[in-house]
Amino acid sequence: MANDYDKILKENIAIVFLPLAEKYLGIRIGRTEELKDKLQTTIEKEPDFIRVVETDGGEKFILQLEFQSVDEEGMIYRMQEYYGLLRRKYGLPVKQFVVYLGRKPSRMQTRLAPDEVFEGFTLTSLREYSHERLLASDVPEEIILAILSDFGGKQKAGGSAQGDPGQAASPERGRNCVAKIHPAAIGFGAVA
Repeated sequence: MANDYDKILKENIAIVFLPLAEKYLGIRIGRTEELKDKLQTTIEKEPDFIRVVETDGGEKFILQLEFQSVDEEGMIYRMQEYYGLLRRKYGLPVKQFVVYLGRKPSRMQTRLAPDEVFEGFTLTSLREYSHERLLASDVPEEIILAILSDFGGKQKAGGSAQGDPGQAASPERGRNCVAKIHPAAIGFGAVA
């Protein structure tokens, strides 16, 4: 079911992205450029030397050594990749060292700029947004998102106050949403 939500959101997000970004994320967008959706990559990295180390003081971490004979401009990003992969796989702190073997002094970047350091992400939940605010939109795709939002403790048909993501709203609310999205569909679902 989670994949169904992903598919629905991906199919509709481009239309609703600009109003959502400003209204809910606080980002005023001047222009956008689409990037490919999928980041297809097969990453198979083989570090020169990695070991789980426990110091005499009880500190436990992964030690990675890379031996580098070329003054590689993008080495910092390769080490960043190793760091992410090792941290995710083993769940331990990672200490990294590059041992440079070249003759000329190295000019490799050894520290990331503050805006290059991943420190986390902002989490926002549709469950925290008021369904009334979403339903008040003039953007049909934004109105559809009301199904996943906060109903303010009101019970959804067949569900609890917050309901399961798969629970539908009441038939009346559904008709109202459809009518709002497409006024010509007011008779949709009406009992004769």
